[in-house]
Order: sequence, then C-alpha cells, then structure tokens
Amino acid sequence: DSMNADMIDQIAALKKSLLSSDENVVILNEEKDALCQQNTSLESNIAKMSHQVQALLEEKESAEADAHALTEKKKKSDSMNADMIDQIATLKERLSSSDASVQLLAKEKEAIESEKTELLREKALLETDAADTRCQVQALLEEKASAEADASALTEEKKKLDSMNVDMANQLATLKEELSASEANIQVLTNEKRTIASNNDVLCHQKAS
Repeated sequence: DSMNADMIDQIAALKKSLLSSDENVVILNEEKDALCQQNTSLESNIAKMSHQVQALLEEKESAEADAHALTEKKKKSDSMNADMIDQIATLKERLSSSDASVQLLAKEKEAIESEKTELLREKALLETDAADTRCQVQALLEEKASAEADASALTEEKKKLDSMNVDMANQLATLKEELSASEANIQVLTNEKRTIASNNDVLCHQKAS
C-alpha cells in the first residue's frame, strides 16, 4: 500500500510537469507569433524605404537633366552673334541665375546622396534586426521542439509507471490470495492439532481407568 501511494504521488507530479510543459509550449507559440508580426512590420518598413530611395534617385536624375539643359542653353548663348550683345548680356544674367540654380541643385544632389547613404545604412540595420529576429524565432522553435520531446518522454515514463503499478497490484492480489490460503491451512492444522490432543487426552484417561 505504501509503494502504491508513492507511485500515485509520482504520477501526480508527472501530470503537473506535463501541464507545465503544455503551458510553456503555448507561451512559446505566442512569442513566435509576436516575432513573426514584428518581422512583417520590419519588411514593410524596408519596402517603404526602398520606394523613397527610388523617388530620390528619380529627383536626382531630373536635377541632372535640368543642369544639362542649362549648360546647353549657355553654349548656344555664347555662340550668338555680336549684334545680339544686349541679348547676350541679358542671357548672361540669366546664365548667372542658372549657375546659381546649378549650384543649388548640386547642393541638393549632395544632400540627396547623403540621405540615400543614411537610408542605406538604416536599411542595413533593419536587415540585421530582421536576421536577429529570425535567429530568435529559430531558437524558440528549437526550445518548443525540446519541450515537446520532454513531454513525450514524460508520457512514455507515465505509461511505464502505470504498467508497473498494474503489475504490482496484480502481485499484491496474488500475495493476498496466497496469504488467505496460508491462513486457511494454518486454521486446518490448528483444528487437527486440537483434535489429536483431545484424542490423546481420551486415550490417557481410558488407560488410567
């Protein structure tokens, strides 16, 4: 009975351990879902930044085209006739303004290039974060697999303990039956002993008479 009680306590402890393992698996699944959502958000941000970089590149190309057009216009102005000196002077003033515009565009281009570099750096950081997130997800999946393996091992151990408990119960029943049979035999022998003793007393009494 004491061994059965110990085995029942062990089985109860195993059941609690299995419940704890199931709770850990649920928590790991929730953390995995949260990491997947974070990874999706990071990928969305990277896509948005890629669109912004593309827009900046298009603006840069437009600025370069404007600068090229202004340069061509300046060449045509320089080749004009001497009779158009007044017009050339006017054009020179315009060209001066154009040069200022070109310089401004050049500065804007530098700013765009700098911003592009910064965006590329941020993109690299986001890609690194995404890689770290994938590593964390993989680690969580491995922990989940380990927890499931532990739960399976505990289940198998519980089955073995249940089987041992059944075997011990059967052995106990057999021992009880054997004990009952032994007690019955002892009772029979005791009765026979009493009968023999009684017969001996009768014989002794008869002999004495």
